[in-house]
Amino acid sequence: MTEQENIQRNSRLRLLFTLLLASAAVLLIGASRIGDSIATRQAEQEQARSQWQFAARSLLHHYPQKLPDSREMKQLAVRHPEYFLQAVHLGLHPESGPDGVQR
Repeated sequence: MTEQENIQRNSRLRLLFTLLLASAAVLLIGASRIGDSIATRQAEQEQARSQWQFAARSLLHHYPQKLPDSREMKQLAVRHPEYFLQAVHLGLHPESGPDGVQR
């Protein structure tokens, strides 16, 4: 191999290595942005859930006479506050079975 071929080979290897490093950097930057986006989305969802729960608790405590007094509605308010608020808004109540027990 001549010196000219060695220089050309070395420059190609440098170029290839540079391209690999640049590609890895781009992938790492993209991965960190995706990770930040996921973390932000989870924080927003948790904040929205806490707001739903606060609204359901305040509705339970401030307007107990307008709401049906049932264990199911209180459990729904804790587990799924968005469904509870929708049910109260629409005027829905737990179903009663043939024996009069709410289900």
